[in-house]
Amino acid sequence: MKEKIKLELLKHLYMQAPAGIWATLVCALVLSFTLRKVIDGRVILGWLLFTLILAVCRYFLIARFKADENKASRVDYWLRLFTVGIFLSGLTWGSTGVFLFPHDSIPHQVFIAFVLGGLMAGAAGVLSSFMSVFYSFSVPLLAPITVRFFMLNDDIHLAMGIMNCIFTCVLFIIANQVHTTRGKLVELKEEFADLVKARTIQLEETNRDLEKEVAERKKISAALKESEEKYRLLVENAIDTIFIVQDGYIKFHNKRTEELMGYSAGEMATIPFRDHLHPDDRDMVMNRYLRRLKGEDPLSMYSFRVLKKTGEILWGQINAVKINWEGKPAVLCFVRDITEEKKLEEHLQQAQKLESIGLLAGGIAHDFNNILSAIMGNISLAKTALGEDSSCYKVLAQAEEASLRASELTQQLLTFSKGGSPIKKTTSVAEIIRSSVEFALRGSKSKCEYYLPDELWLVEVDPGQINQVIHNLVLNSAQAMPGGGIVTISAENVEVDSTANYPLASGRYIKISVKDEGVGIPEESLQKIFDPYFTTKPEGTGLGLAITYSIVKRHGGYILAKAGTEKGAVFEVFLPASSGKLSLPEKKKLNVPRGSGRILVMDDDKMVRDVVSELLARNGYQVELAENGERALELYAEAHATGVPFDAVILDLTVPGAMGGVETMKHLREIDPGIKAIVSSGYSNDPVMSNYRSYGFRGVMAKPYQVENMIELLNQVLLNEP
Repeated sequence: MKEKIKLELLKHLYMQAPAGIWATLVCALVLSFTLRKVIDGRVILGWLLFTLILAVCRYFLIARFKADENKASRVDYWLRLFTVGIFLSGLTWGSTGVFLFPHDSIPHQVFIAFVLGGLMAGAAGVLSSFMSVFYSFSVPLLAPITVRFFMLNDDIHLAMGIMNCIFTCVLFIIANQVHTTRGKLVELKEEFADLVKARTIQLEETNRDLEKEVAERKKISAALKESEEKYRLLVENAIDTIFIVQDGYIKFHNKRTEELMGYSAGEMATIPFRDHLHPDDRDMVMNRYLRRLKGEDPLSMYSFRVLKKTGEILWGQINAVKINWEGKPAVLCFVRDITEEKKLEEHLQQAQKLESIGLLAGGIAHDFNNILSAIMGNISLAKTALGEDSSCYKVLAQAEEASLRASELTQQLLTFSKGGSPIKKTTSVAEIIRSSVEFALRGSKSKCEYYLPDELWLVEVDPGQINQVIHNLVLNSAQAMPGGGIVTISAENVEVDSTANYPLASGRYIKISVKDEGVGIPEESLQKIFDPYFTTKPEGTGLGLAITYSIVKRHGGYILAKAGTEKGAVFEVFLPASSGKLSLPEKKKLNVPRGSGRILVMDDDKMVRDVVSELLARNGYQVELAENGERALELYAEAHATGVPFDAVILDLTVPGAMGGVETMKHLREIDPGIKAIVSSGYSNDPVMSNYRSYGFRGVMAKPYQVENMIELLNQVLLNEP
């Protein structure tokens, strides 16, 4: 690790430390108050006093680090001191599992484990700049209470100890990923600094070139003065706006200036030059104008905004030079209208933002789905082992439900990612709207009024994704009316042709309008409302409307925002109409029977392989495991040759650095054309998942797995059910 990068990570560690210290103090007070009736007060007071003393010592260490002017040369020294301090803190908290452990109160034991788990979860983000620091805190933190749970050796405490171990492993993985990401970000920051330096040198060279160009323009200006008639002919027929500013007014201008600004020649002479400038650019432009008049040499070529007479805002690129006009100093300005170029640049930046964030979101969702698969699978195994009569069964069921909710969050990330193709079916948009609105306004003071005619055309959409679109828009409207109000939702059939002012292909569309009575959207925010991370709400993330924009665009539609006629805001969504028939809801099969047969499971994640193997084995199947496509081909070919073939295979779609599901399937079909295969992936919106039969698969299984759905699908495939 480079010393500069190591120093940056160390600074981040010390910068985050005060918040962690305060958090531990608050947790210590809460824990002491909670345990006051089950633990000797003197023990609690002694532990609390030691925690406070340790916090003061760590604050003193932070202050010394900030005051050290030579910290760059003593990185290892300060890292060791911090590690010692955080180790003592972890040891202090870990001692609660020894000295503050209430033997006769399981709720208090669970509360201690909850507090320690929360501290470790927070440390995964704060201390992972250096994994050695994170381990120094987390190992002494959770080890004592985990050992204590195992030593008690009853079902509840064994389950709690196992959950502690699982939780610790997951946080170790997350902390390692955060550590890797943070290190890469610091490396990128250093690389960016080098690029800025190189770019600065390049800009200096460009400025020198511009200075040469200004000198040439001065020569041209002198030559034009020698022949005034030729000069006026040139200026009046120029494509660019040309004018002279003197004493703060435009004293001379060509016709193009009048066209650009919208004023007549008489009006132009009476309006100060600064009034033609956008308020945010006035100080900059006027400052450079005055400096140029004084003989200084500020930047000659730059962009600024122009206010037209109508109030419209245009972008101009100016090139200014000082001249003498009628015996007095003035500034000659050449301005080119670059409004369209700026709009194209903004659209390109928006597309690049969406693409970058989409790739990141898809990758995170895929990895998180793998982790959730392992968690949910192990929870299912634990539930089966304990039985419904166990006191831990309800806790495990709640954990399973929370994991399912987490999988819904990853589905939103996949929707936003570039690879998230909609899984479409023909449906009624009115049904989606009503179900989405009811959920979005639950607990809100706002009400909804519907205008949904019965004759609405059908649409071919991904119901889950469009549900998310309506949910985001309604939630946005409700948040704009904190005191309550009416959200009006209407839908209508429209036909778009080439004369319509929308970026849509000609055809039939359903137009959905969501209107509120809130504060509205400022004019300057309308162009940015769908940008990632742009938000006008202090508590907002800036991703809701960006995700909405991405979903609608991926469905071949269009969304726009505008101000309401009287107040509030209006969002209009256009979705292509469908000529297909209404898709009927799938009937849920109950009482899925146990299965039998040999199953080959290929997945690059060992946790996923292990949990799927255990789940299938407990439901009557014989399971073989492969970590990649190459190994899966070896096992399948060997089984096929020996006369004991596999009855079905489950193939992971994406295997980093090795053969994935699609390529593996091609080779497996060469060995056995009648192979029964199921494709599986954390990218649940991948095109292969929505069109799996085109690749030879018999079924599709999205991560994270639910054991009932997995067994049901496997039975259907083995029985050749559609």
